[in-house]
Parts: sequence; C-alpha cells; structure tokens
Amino acid sequence: MILEGERNEMTEEKSDNQNLVSYILEMLQTWMDAVLEIGNYQKKKEIEKGRWIVFDLKEALQTVKRVIEQKTEDYWKVFSIRCENCLESLNGILKNIEEGEIEKVGNKLEFELLPFFRIAYICLYYDGVIKGDEKKEERFWEEEAVELCKNYYIEQGMKTGVYKYDLTIYILAYNNLGYTKLCVESVLQYLPRTIRCELILINHGSNDGTKEYFETIDPEKQIDIKINGLDGFVIAPFIAEGEFVLNISNDVILTANVVELMLQCMKEDSQIACVVPITPNIENLQSISPEEIQYENIDELKRVAKKFNRREFKKEENRVRLLTPIYMFRTEYWSNSQKTKLSAEKLLKTKTFMFGDDVSSLCFRRAGYKNILMKDIYCYHFGSKTVGKNGHDFLIGRKLFYERYGVDAWEKGVCWSFELFKRLLCEKADAKRILGINGGMGGNSLKIKEELKERVGNIQVKLINYTMDKRFLADLQGISDYAYYIENWEALFQVLEGEFDYILLSGGLEGNLNYQEYLERFYQYLTKHGVIIFQSSEKSQVDWFEQQYRGVKRAQDREMVCCKEEEQIQYYAFCKK
Repeated sequence: MILEGERNEMTEEKSDNQNLVSYILEMLQTWMDAVLEIGNYQKKKEIEKGRWIVFDLKEALQTVKRVIEQKTEDYWKVFSIRCENCLESLNGILKNIEEGEIEKVGNKLEFELLPFFRIAYICLYYDGVIKGDEKKEERFWEEEAVELCKNYYIEQGMKTGVYKYDLTIYILAYNNLGYTKLCVESVLQYLPRTIRCELILINHGSNDGTKEYFETIDPEKQIDIKINGLDGFVIAPFIAEGEFVLNISNDVILTANVVELMLQCMKEDSQIACVVPITPNIENLQSISPEEIQYENIDELKRVAKKFNRREFKKEENRVRLLTPIYMFRTEYWSNSQKTKLSAEKLLKTKTFMFGDDVSSLCFRRAGYKNILMKDIYCYHFGSKTVGKNGHDFLIGRKLFYERYGVDAWEKGVCWSFELFKRLLCEKADAKRILGINGGMGGNSLKIKEELKERVGNIQVKLINYTMDKRFLADLQGISDYAYYIENWEALFQVLEGEFDYILLSGGLEGNLNYQEYLERFYQYLTKHGVIIFQSSEKSQVDWFEQQYRGVKRAQDREMVCCKEEEQIQYYAFCKK
C-alpha cells in the first residue's frame, strides 16, 4: 500500500521530471538555433564569432549532463550518452576551426551536430512527454512522427523533382578495420561514374583507427560518434541528399555493376521500396548454391560476379521479409512517408539493432510496397563480423517486436519453405488465381506467385489470401492482390467463387473433426491440372490426404513458434488434380 506521503513524493518527483524534460527541450531548440547561427558565421567567414558560440554550447551541454547524471530513467541515461557524443562533435568542430578547415566546420555543423541535436530532441520529447499516454501516442503517430523526423533535403527534392544526388551510399563501421577497408575499397572501385553519388562514412564509436582511415578517404560526409549506441543506425535518414540510398554493411564486398542494376530496378517500379542482392553467409533463403557461382579469393570473386551480374526480371523476387547486409531503397519511403513512418519507427521503437531488417520489411509491406530480392546480382557478405549475436537475447527482442507490431519477427509465413519448394514445381503457365489460407504472413503463397514468374513467365496470376487470424491481415494485404479476414471455414466457403489454379491450406484444421470434408470441398475448387497443397502439424491428417488422392508428394519442415524458442514440425502434402 502506498502511504499518502509517499504518493505526494512520487507526484512531486514526476512533476520535477516533467519540468526538467520541458526545460531541456527548450534548451535543445536553442542549441539547434545556435548551430544555424554558427553556420551563418562560417559562411560569412566570421569564424571567430562562431567559435565563442561553440564554447557556450559546450558549457551548456556539460551543465545539463551533470544535472541528469543522477536520474535513473533509461531515457535519461541514453540522453547522457547523446550529450557526450555532442560534446565530442563540438570538440571536433573546434579543432577544425583551429586548423582552418572551414569547409569541414560547415559539414560537421550541418550533417553531424545538428542531426545529433535533432535526434536527442525527438527521443526526449517522445520518451518524456508522449510515451505512456495512449491518446498522446495515437496523436503523435498520426500527426507528428513524420514531421519531426523528416529529411528536409528530400522534402525539397520531392517538391521540385530535383535532388542534389541520384544516390547516397553510406557505410556504418564499428571497429573491424580490416573488413571496413575491404568494403570501402570495393565501393570506391565500383562507384558508378555516370551517377551523381555522395558517400557517407559513419564511425560508430570505433577505437581501432576507423576514424583516421575514413579521413584519408575524404568522403562527402563523415560522421564520428564517440560512444556506440543506436544513433549510428538512425542518423543517415536525416542527412542523406540522394533520391535513393544504398546502405552497405562494412562486412560486405561490392561487385561490378551492382549499384547501376539496383538503381535501374528501383526506377522501373515506384512500388518497389527496397532491393537486396543475393549474398553468402545469410539466412532467410537469400543465397544461392555454391555451384552457381564459384571462386577461391577476392580477385576471383570480382571476376565471376562481373559475369554473373545481369538484369533478369524473372529472377527479381518479391519477398515478405528481407535481411539487409546491403540494400537500396527510396529515401522518401524511408524518411518522409506517412505510409511507412519508417525513420520514426526505427528511431523511437527499435530499442536494439536486432530485427531492424524486420522493421523495415514490415513497414514497407504494410504500406503496400515491395521488398525485392534481386537474384540476378551477387555481392560477398562475410557474415556476423561487425555486429555479433553474443550477449543479445533474441527471444526478448522477438517479444518486444511482437508487443509493437502484433506479430513475431520470425512469425509463421515470414519465409517460404525450402523443403516444400524443393519438391513443388510451380509451372502452370496459364494459371490465373492462387488461393492461400491461414498462411501467416504469406511467404509460401507469395513464393508460388514468384515461382510462376521465374519458371514460366506468368506475371498475370493473382494472389488471394484469407486468414482467420486478424494479426496477419495488414501483412497479407501488403503482399497479396487481395487479402481478407474470415471468421471460420463455413464463412469462407460462403464467399469463395470460381476456380483456383493453386490452393494452399496452411493450417487451421488441426483438431478439426471436419477436416476431411473441408479438404474434399477445396479439391473441387481446383482447375484442371490445378494443385492443392495441404500443411498441418498433425501427421495423421497429412497421412489421410496421401491415402485419399493419387500422386501425392510430401515434404516436412520446421516452423518457429510465436515468441518462443522452440520449433514445430510441419507436414506438407500436395497433388495435381
């Protein structure tokens, strides 16, 4: 029981905290104005006047940092780290002033210190004012999120149709200098000369000479973050000036023609939000067999990749989710889109680097955009060399993801079944309709559609998905031609019309006494030579299916259980009518 005195003390503490948040938000706004003022002095070459403002900013930051160091809330601890990073940025600016590097002063002010302050302001405002109040949160995400996090350079480009660069390439590095050098050197080697590009190098708290190495490259923008946290992952949306962005992990080696081909793919279809090449050492079935591309060293890799990298539309596959060691996307969809709110989502909701790929894919697909795996281009990925898994609880991360988005990051249907499609060949050239039922996020039913495009050039087939779990509706709507929620099997049969070339029943019949009747009814909806695929976690049901129909083939795979570490065996059986 809380005594009255304790209640009053808690109320006073909360009030004091709110007052402090309001005061520091005002200070941050003043500091951002001061950065702009220093920039004006820099442009007028009155740099001495700007120097004194830098000293004032340092003193103010140090005072605020001392005040909040006794606070126990997590967001104050993170804010203290941001203060330290801002102080280090100010020190770098003072050094540039002393060395007469006036142009670098302007770059550091505009593209490092100012976005540092913006990020600190947005996060403190959200955590200290908005978070925890349901009505405020709802209003924030509807009205303020995109406006606060928008990229002003891209906003201008969207208005005029003219962007400073065609492409922003950025590389984030945290130690592992050897891998970083291989990555940067490959980018410099294959940087397209016919495309207006800017290179952003982000040193995320390295202590192995990464900062000094980046300085020898002299990129258009270099961001130096003293303390490794999460800001390295979220600063690029604020400072990119390219219409498109290419993000390359520093354990990736770029190969010939990849940048041009990715850009060409994106420009051809405005519904494509993100494209990723195939690479080795990656999950999510995003690689190819070693027989398809062979090499013994980096020089051989570059030669064989140059021959391999050719546009083939049929091999560009829409996916539910993509892992992104290297990926290109439209800057607008990333930073300035009310449909995706991706920059705000990553800044305010992704509390760990884990599942950042899943957040991007989810935001894009729920907005109705495509995540494309380009199986016609190849880059090398060392894998887990820059951000390891040790010390991170992936189950906790999955649960946090579930709390935010209503689905597990590794939920049913997030990826297609390799074992199923190793046996199931989708080659019906005249197929017009695919029916998916209870397929989770729809990975298998989408794969049928993409296989028909790749194998027989069928791009007219329509994908219709039904789900009896409302959690998946938004995701299915993003990857289907049509997607619906349905309450039960009888309700489904009342609305089904016409015939289907492929029917995929992905669960929901376990424990149902009428499963045999339902399967027989679905079989009648097949076109001539149509294919029905039945998935169940109950082996006995699949056994009955095999006994009932001729020419049945079987497969077996494993599926993650939502927000749990265990896996569940899934049995598949399919046959042609």
